[in-house]
Amino acid sequence: MKKYSTISKKVWDTVKRLKQEGKLSEPTQEDIENEPTALAFTPYDISEWDVTLTDGLEEEEYIMKETKFKVGDKAIKTKGYEFPCTIVSVFETVHGNVRVVGEMDGYGLLHIFNEDQLERVAE
Repeated sequence: MKKYSTISKKVWDTVKRLKQEGKLSEPTQEDIENEPTALAFTPYDISEWDVTLTDGLEEEEYIMKETKFKVGDKAIKTKGYEFPCTIVSVFETVHGNVRVVGEMDGYGLLHIFNEDQLERVAE
C-alpha cells in the first residue's frame, strides 16, 4: 500500500504545482458535471501499438467506428483549464461511447476525455 500512497503523493504534488503555475485551474461546477474524466500519472514511455493484442480476434471484433482523433494527434482542451496533450489511446466504453486519452505534454498526466472536449491542433 505504501507504493500507492507514494504514487498518489506524486500525482497530487504535480496537481498542486500545475495550479501554482497557473496551468491547472479549479474546475467549475459545469466542468465537473459535464466531464467524465480520470487523471493518472504515467511514469513509463508509451510504446508502439502491440499487434498481438488483437491476435485471435475477428476484424469486426476490434474495428471501432470512425473517431475524431487517432493515437499521436496533438490536441487541446477547449473549455476550462488548459490541457495541451498528445492522444495516446482512443477506445469505446461498454456502452459504445468513444473516449480519448490525452497525455499532458511535458508532464505525463493522463486524462480521459469525450471527443467533443478536445480540438486537434497542428503540429
